[in-house]
Amino acid sequence: MHQPSSYLHYLPVIFQTDEFLGRFLRIFETVWEPLEQRQNHLASYFDPATCPTNFLPWLASWFNLPFSENWPESQQRLLVKQGFRLSRRSGTLVGLETILELCVGQKPTIVQSPDDHFVYRISLILPAQPEVTEAFLHQIIQLHKPAFIGYTLEVK
Repeated sequence: MHQPSSYLHYLPVIFQTDEFLGRFLRIFETVWEPLEQRQNHLASYFDPATCPTNFLPWLASWFNLPFSENWPESQQRLLVKQGFRLSRRSGTLVGLETILELCVGQKPTIVQSPDDHFVYRISLILPAQPEVTEAFLHQIIQLHKPAFIGYTLEVK
């Protein structure tokens, strides 16, 4: 025998013992119950530590962060976790250093050019990760450097 729906308890007493109605309401209960569970845990979808892995690129896009699905999941989660802090510092020297360190895995050396104070000289060692290319580094630098600053990139 089928278990009656728990929704019967919300109906007037005269309907609570109706077997057909209990089976009928069970159909709706099986559809709505998973949605209610998801709604109860909605906050976990917006937390980089607990969200499903396929949500990470979407969360990264909120902060205009460079993202590679080939990176280890721990690096992806760390980047998204730092998203708010990075977006507040976007366009600053500290923000540029931080985003490069998170994406490349090492702290870059950034100094102002002695000839021109509006040019940064950025040098770093290219990691063994195939997704981190010079073109990728240029893209990150263009997105996160101060708008009025030029740069030269030295990759070792």
